[in-house]
Amino acid sequence: MFKKRFSGFNFYSLRWRISLAFFSVITVGLLVLTLFLAAYVKDVYLNNLEERLVSEARLAAARFSSPEITLANIQPTVTQTSQLTGTRVTVIRQDGKVLADSEADPATLENHSRRPEFQAVMQNPATYGKATRLSVSVHVEELYIAVVTPTVPGSALGGTVTRLALPLVGISSALNSIWLTFGIATVVVAILALVVGQWQLSRLVRPLRGVVRAARTLGQGDFTVRVEPSSYHEFSAIGNTFNTMAPRLEELVGDLEQERQMLRAVLDNMGDGVLSLDAETRLLSLNQAARRLLRLPANQQILGQTLMTVTRDHELFQLLQQAQQTGHPVTQLLETPYRSYSLQVTAIPWTPNQPGRALLILRDLTELRRVERVRRDFVANISHELRTPLAAIKVMSETVEMVLEEDPDTARQMVNRINSEVDHLTLLVKDLLGLATLQSGKANFEFTSVDIKTVLKEVMDSLRPLAEQKEQKLGLEIGPDLPDIVIDREKIATALRNLVQNAIKFTSKGGSITIKAALELDPGNHGLETATTTAEWVKLSVKDTGIGLSKEEQQRVFERFYKVDPSRTGESGSGLGLAITRHIIQGHHGAIWVESVPGQGSTFSFTLPLKQPQASNYSLLV
Repeated sequence: MFKKRFSGFNFYSLRWRISLAFFSVITVGLLVLTLFLAAYVKDVYLNNLEERLVSEARLAAARFSSPEITLANIQPTVTQTSQLTGTRVTVIRQDGKVLADSEADPATLENHSRRPEFQAVMQNPATYGKATRLSVSVHVEELYIAVVTPTVPGSALGGTVTRLALPLVGISSALNSIWLTFGIATVVVAILALVVGQWQLSRLVRPLRGVVRAARTLGQGDFTVRVEPSSYHEFSAIGNTFNTMAPRLEELVGDLEQERQMLRAVLDNMGDGVLSLDAETRLLSLNQAARRLLRLPANQQILGQTLMTVTRDHELFQLLQQAQQTGHPVTQLLETPYRSYSLQVTAIPWTPNQPGRALLILRDLTELRRVERVRRDFVANISHELRTPLAAIKVMSETVEMVLEEDPDTARQMVNRINSEVDHLTLLVKDLLGLATLQSGKANFEFTSVDIKTVLKEVMDSLRPLAEQKEQKLGLEIGPDLPDIVIDREKIATALRNLVQNAIKFTSKGGSITIKAALELDPGNHGLETATTTAEWVKLSVKDTGIGLSKEEQQRVFERFYKVDPSRTGESGSGLGLAITRHIIQGHHGAIWVESVPGQGSTFSFTLPLKQPQASNYSLLV
C-alpha cells in the first residue's frame, strides 16, 4: 500500500490518524453548531423584530385612529410615521384598497385583500397578521405586520388595517457576520485542536515508542533493557508487564541455553558417537566421540558435507541408506580387517515430520571385546591353575595307596606334598574370593587413622626371613613428619606384603629391596580415577634390583593371572597378587603404577590420601 509522506510526516502513523480524526470531528461539530446557532439567531432576531413591529404597528394604528387624521392628510402622517419607526407603513381599507404607503404611490399598488397578513388580521381583528415574502413593489424580502386600526368616535380611519413592513436585509448581514465569525473560529479552533492534539498525542505515543525500542533491543539479546515508567496508567501497565517479562524471558532463554549446553556437554562427553544427518546424508552435527571413532581431525570443518565424502565408508553409508528407506532403526556390527576397533552402528530415522533425516549412533565395542578376551583367558588360566594341583594330588594319592605298606617314608613324603598342594589350592581360592569381592564393589573397608610406619615395619619383619634365605637386604626409608593416615590397616598391609613378596621373588640372590614412604602434595597423574578434595597424599614405593619389566609387561602386570615368563626367574605364582593390590589401592581412592627398566629392577609405587573423602564414616563399601 502506497504511503503518502509530506515533509517528513507519516500521515498513516497512529499519531496523525488520531489527530486527523479529532480535527474532522471538531470541524464538523463546529460547522453543525454554526448551523444551529445561525438558525437560532435568525429565529430570535425575527421574534424580536416581530414584537417590535407589532408594538410599533399598534402605536401607529392608535395614532391613525385619531379624529384629526383624515383621508386628506393620511399620506403625510404615514410618511412621518415611517421616518420615526424606520419601517414601511401602509394603510389599507377593509376591502383591500391601499389608502396610503410610505414608499409607493397608493394608486399604483394593487388590491391587498389577498395578502396573507391582511387576511389573517381580518379574520381575527383582536390579534395581528404576519407574513414574510418578497415585496412585489420594492422587490425586497420583508416582514409584514398588520393590525386593525381602533375605531373611536370621529375617526375617519377606524376599522382600516395598519401594516408595517421591515426589509430583512439587516438579518442577512447579521447572519453573514455570524457565518464569517464562526467560520474563522472554526478554522482557528480546528488548527489549535490539531496542534494541541499533535502535542498531546506525541506525549501519548512517546511511551509506545519506548516500548518498541525496548522490544527491538530485547530482540537483539539485551535482556537488561527496561521501559521507563509512564504517567499514563494504561502505558504504565504495559511498561510494568514488559519489565516483568524481560527478566522472565532472560531466565527462559538462559534455561534453554543451559539445556543446550548441557545437551552439548552430554553429547561431547558420552562414549558413544552421535551424528545427525539430513535427507541428503549431509552432516548437521556430531560430537567428539563420533570424530574419535571415525578418525576425523578435531579442527576439520565437515558440517554440511555428505557422510560418504567425510568417512569413505561404504558399509556405514549403506546402513544409513537402509534406515532412511525403511523408516526403522537398523543396527549392525562393523568389524573388518582394516579397522583397528569393533564398531556397533545404529541408524535411527529422526521424526515423521522430517522424512529422510536420521541419527547415527556409534558404539565402540573394543573394550567389550577385550573384556571378553580377558574373561576367556581367566577361564583358561583358572582351569589350568586348578587342574595341575588336582592332577598332582590324584597321582600322589594313588602312589600313597600303592606304597603305604611297602615304603612308609615315601608315603609320608607324598602326604606332605599333597598337603602342600592343598595349601596352594586353598591360597589360590582365597585370593580368587578376595579379588572377586574387591571387583564386585562389595568389599567392606574399615577405615581408621593408622600410623603407617608401624604397618611398614610389621610387613618388613614378617618377610625378613624370606629375604634372608636369598641373602637380600631389606631397607626402609621414611620421610620426616609423616602423619597418620586414614586407611584399612589389614588391606594396606596385604597390598604391601604382595609388593614386597614379588620384589623378593623376582630379585636375584644378594639383591636389595627398599621400601619408601613420604608425604607428597601432588600425586601426579597416574590414572587416578577418583577425585578427592584433600591436598596431601602419602606415597609408598617398593624398589628392587630384580629382573625388571618390559614396556608390554608393565602394561599387563596388574591383570589377573598375568605371570612373567618363569624361564627368566624360575619362580611361579598365581598371578593374582598385583591384581588384588591394585583393587585395594583403588578402594582407598589412590593410584598405583610401576616404573621399570629390564635388567635393572622395578619400582612399584602407590599413593594414598591422608583423609578419605568419607572419612567421617570409616566403614564404607567400595
